[in-house]
Amino acid sequence: MGRICSRRFTAALLALLILTIGMIGIATASNRPMQIMLEQSGRLAPSHVSYNRTSKGLEIDGRIEKRPHHYGRILGHVEIELLDTDGKVVGRASGALQHFSPTRRNPDWASFSLVIDQVPTEASAIRVQHIVGSRH
Repeated sequence: MGRICSRRFTAALLALLILTIGMIGIATASNRPMQIMLEQSGRLAPSHVSYNRTSKGLEIDGRIEKRPHHYGRILGHVEIELLDTDGKVVGRASGALQHFSPTRRNPDWASFSLVIDQVPTEASAIRVQHIVGSRH
């Protein structure tokens, strides 16, 4: 009888250990740092990009800046892609530009802020690019 109890206890302890290791793996995957990849166009480039995991999801903030010696408006929108370790797109969001500085007519930069509420656990990188034209 003692051996049966100790076997059951050992099996239960082993199951608990496996479950705990699995949960630690999930928590680690969702909290690991993500690489930020900035895609530059000829005239404009993303900069000052940061992200923060909150209760709302993954908040991504930054700027689109003019490169030196370029003038005129900053038109278009920002597109964010979440990539896995193989470079496959696992999530996507787009958002409008806002807070043009110093003026809307000839700004040096415009800011953006997006929240991705559903972030796949396999996401390991954030690709940020400026797109001229309307959002799809």
